[in-house]
Amino acid sequence: MHWKRWQNNCRIQLISALTAGTLMLCGSSAAFAQDETADSGSSASKSSVSSSAEKSEPASSTSEAEIKENARAYEAAFAKADSAALAAMWAENGTFLDASGNRYDGRAEIERCFKEYFKRADADKNLEIKVESVRALGDKGAIEKGISVVKDSNGKVLSEAPYTVIHVKNNGKWEMASVTEQAARYYDNPLDKLRWMSGEWSAKGSNGEATLSTRWMADHHFMVTTFRVKTNNGETLEDTQIIGVDPRRRAIISWLFDSEGGFGHGRWSTDGKHWAVDVVRTSPDGRRAEARNYFEPKDSDTFTWRSTGRKLNGLLIPDSDSITVNRIHL
Repeated sequence: MHWKRWQNNCRIQLISALTAGTLMLCGSSAAFAQDETADSGSSASKSSVSSSAEKSEPASSTSEAEIKENARAYEAAFAKADSAALAAMWAENGTFLDASGNRYDGRAEIERCFKEYFKRADADKNLEIKVESVRALGDKGAIEKGISVVKDSNGKVLSEAPYTVIHVKNNGKWEMASVTEQAARYYDNPLDKLRWMSGEWSAKGSNGEATLSTRWMADHHFMVTTFRVKTNNGETLEDTQIIGVDPRRRAIISWLFDSEGGFGHGRWSTDGKHWAVDVVRTSPDGRRAEARNYFEPKDSDTFTWRSTGRKLNGLLIPDSDSITVNRIHL
């Protein structure tokens, strides 16, 4: 990808950036369940915590009621985005293994995990914990199993995830020694947030004109965008971008391919108003180009785009001007 192509793409290629569009908490769903090999960090011995389910017995009605009460407290703290209160429900050296396989050790690390999740503009905070069973593990342990359900602000179910928690009783208080989430079942499609992008678009920049066409493919699991740039010197460039979802992180990602043999990828994020796409491209001759592209929907027929933090082989390039993109009504 020669210099002129990179310059043109970063000004008009918005269309490369533009194309595209937690329940995952800390990289996974926002419920909980357990790692049965974790150190409880409490006075209960590791052997009692890791007792097999075969040796467990139904928990006493008092213990079951206390653990279910803790589940309600967890829901309340989650709704308030109270990371400290959530982490305090773990044992001091408790562990959290999320549905993506990420492990967090100790209250401090677990609290940071929640804080990062709640910083996200799209962080859903409506969590329901459905406790299905509580069984005793000796005198000071219990194993809880159930399903965590995450909903949007209107009560629509977004995901369900089985979980397991090993509890230990420390100084008369039930604490979570380990929590493990299993694979979540999702009912939402993150790409729906980019539905507004489908259709035909056009834009003009100082280097030429561009048209963009975005459509759904593969039963709405992907979006494909084709954009064509015609420069002022008569050169015609064409890029194709496929937008999808990383199933482990529930994050929007994209793959780019240009008509000269270059390729790239992008990672999408939003603050609720703007979309940001961190793009990395490799030219046919092996050079690396990077940028963070922003676009902001203004209404159903207009959005703006700009490119920042641009680099070519590590050398900084000035940010682009803001470009207005308009829908073409056929």
